[in-house]
Amino acid sequence: ALASPYETTLMVYENETFMPLIEAGRTEENVVWSPAFSPDGTRVMTASWDGVARLWDAASGEMVAALEGHEGMLTSAEFNSDGTHMVTASSDGTARLWDVATGEELHRLVGPEGGVNSAVFSPDGTFVATAGGDGAARLWDAENGAELAVLQGPGDGIRIIVFSPDGTRVVTVSDGTPQLWDVESGMELGVLIGHESMVQSVAFSSDGTQLVTAGADETARLWDVASREELAVLAGHERWVNSAVFSPDGMRVLTASEDMTARLWDAKSGAELTMLAGHRDRLTSAVFSPDGTRI
Repeated sequence: ALASPYETTLMVYENETFMPLIEAGRTEENVVWSPAFSPDGTRVMTASWDGVARLWDAASGEMVAALEGHEGMLTSAEFNSDGTHMVTASSDGTARLWDVATGEELHRLVGPEGGVNSAVFSPDGTFVATAGGDGAARLWDAENGAELAVLQGPGDGIRIIVFSPDGTRVVTVSDGTPQLWDVESGMELGVLIGHESMVQSVAFSSDGTQLVTAGADETARLWDVASREELAVLAGHERWVNSAVFSPDGMRVLTASEDMTARLWDAKSGAELTMLAGHRDRLTSAVFSPDGTRI
């Protein structure tokens, strides 16, 4: 799934032929971003500037639910691992947990006045991590909404936070240098130095051994988690790279860019495999379906 904000559309592609299957979400006044497939691949979720998270049927492109309640624009939205719950983050200073089946708001996680820039579930769904505008990341109990720990970063605001697949590590980004943390102790494990400008996204491989980062320096980069060494630079985009993710099998990397294209890369060699063009404005994100057959 690809999202282009000013074009305000969601597009779903088939991964082998790269033909567009769905174009949905077009409005005249709204901005759509942060698309995510449900774990079973039947739904796509989007966040938007109007403060509403929407669920779409992945086959037909029809909207099936709208989760309303935030008082500011949404900055992120995510399913938990079994697709029964969602967490949304907003500039209104809160993250919220939702029941997917009923659309009911379950818990309100009150963050800093500077807003919540991102919210994610741990892989087992027991924790939620939020990235705050005050420069701190916070861990929460997903069952009762209680705050459990605060990870204080060096910058004014953390924009990105991502769990490792086993839930023992998190990566945070406040500027151009991602930081790796131990969840249990709250200790910083190291930094990833290489990007020449602001880092836009971070993602782990499915086995947790590698990271991919996307940057405003027009590159994505592959990293070894254990050593924090840079493995490859994915160069080819002509403007900022806004997101980069691994395919479920870890063999490919998908990037989305301000140059209005998404590109598919070989995760081992770093070679560009294909380019997906069709949007008429910049791409904010791109993701694989759970089985890796759709983008």
